[in-house]
Amino acid sequence: MMTQLNAIARLLIVSLWLLSAAAYGQDESVDSAADTNEDTAPAATPAARAQFSSNTPTLLAQDLPQEQVMWLEVAGQKILSLYSPDHSGEARGGVILLPRHEQTITRHNRLFNLQQTLADNRWHALMLTMPPLTTDTAEQAQQTIAAAISFFNSKGIYNMVLLGEGSSANRLINYASQISDKTQLKQIRGLALVDAKNQINQQPITALLPKLKFPVLDIYFSGDRQAQLFAQQRLRSTKPLPRGQYQQVRMPRMGLRPQQDEDKLSKRIRGWLNKTAAGFSVGVK
Repeated sequence: MMTQLNAIARLLIVSLWLLSAAAYGQDESVDSAADTNEDTAPAATPAARAQFSSNTPTLLAQDLPQEQVMWLEVAGQKILSLYSPDHSGEARGGVILLPRHEQTITRHNRLFNLQQTLADNRWHALMLTMPPLTTDTAEQAQQTIAAAISFFNSKGIYNMVLLGEGSSANRLINYASQISDKTQLKQIRGLALVDAKNQINQQPITALLPKLKFPVLDIYFSGDRQAQLFAQQRLRSTKPLPRGQYQQVRMPRMGLRPQQDEDKLSKRIRGWLNKTAAGFSVGVK
């Protein structure tokens, strides 16, 4: 009896081993086939990548308030923009919003909430899609800002503020420091910086800040040691400016309560706008 049990046990062990070997061989064949398919699959062509890239703004636009979606023409190209006119009919001016270069225009963009609250509080607001942050797109960024100013003028808006976040804060400072047109100098009533970086593409903004002719609001967030260091450097660089032209504000780090934090940011910016940059009421064509 014991001999029969031992024989049965050995038979079961051999059977299990054979089944395991077969399963392993099958998995290995599947993996090999997958590797072969992956190696032989044609790579995406530049044309296909370009088509995907060009379709992306169209897909993003579908999730935005359709009455606000606008395609601004910049150097012969159409870029996704979001325009929110003042709701009161007694606007104090317009705000051009420049999100950081890696952010697309979506409802989850930090500046989206700001744009909606500006329109609710007597400010026209226009948010732009900024080009990638490379040295060869610097001119395109300048053209984008200029096109936004021209758009506001076409709407009868001649009193405006430029607001940039992250890398776009640097871009607007670079733009503002080069303005020589007297008309634009009169129209731009201030610059607002949110979480600015001190150097982008080897262009330090600390060298440009003392040359600005506009009131500047510089907002940075606590909890980031590097951001605090950058803020101190910017503050020191603005000593040559007249008293009160440059205002720096530290705000609590955003993240735990995004809606409340964004409301606080919006309220702080609107307070500065109303005190520093509010002009005459303007109509909308």
